[in-house]
Amino acid sequence: MNSSLREPDFRSGATKTILLGMITFLISVLPMEMNAQKNTKHLAVSLVSESSDFELGSAVVLTFSVKNNHKKAVSFCEYMTPFEGFNGPILKVLDQEGKPVQYVGVMRKRSEPGPDNYIHLESGESESVQFDLLVAYPIKAVGNYTVQFIGNKYMNALGNSEVVEFRVR
Repeated sequence: MNSSLREPDFRSGATKTILLGMITFLISVLPMEMNAQKNTKHLAVSLVSESSDFELGSAVVLTFSVKNNHKKAVSFCEYMTPFEGFNGPILKVLDQEGKPVQYVGVMRKRSEPGPDNYIHLESGESESVQFDLLVAYPIKAVGNYTVQFIGNKYMNALGNSEVVEFRVR
């Protein structure tokens, strides 16, 4: 038997620290995961285009909405949603060949969200925001495009929107 390989000593301080860290991590992540699954199930996300046809260089105005379909009030974090503006790649934008339109907006590292970073929706209530896609996703050629909001179960606990199709001429 190789003398450099040893059985773990669960009484040692380092092993206890690692095990305690793993348990603490699981205890903190599991409730977030469960809450994310609950929110995704009860919050309906939609992305709607103002038009299906746009002139090259003109604003591509989209409306992002979240509706609470649960019988109780629900809150979600605005991070990585259009409610906070573009602070990271939150949309999947593809050209007619299926190639991604690159995100060119701000990449912001955030601190832990505070109470002001949560949007509270009563049962049946919805919240919407309009934005111009071209602010962060430059479209430089005519053609057909698709756009979809990509939810982040760890950051905002929202699901993905349906895909929106539009044409730039």
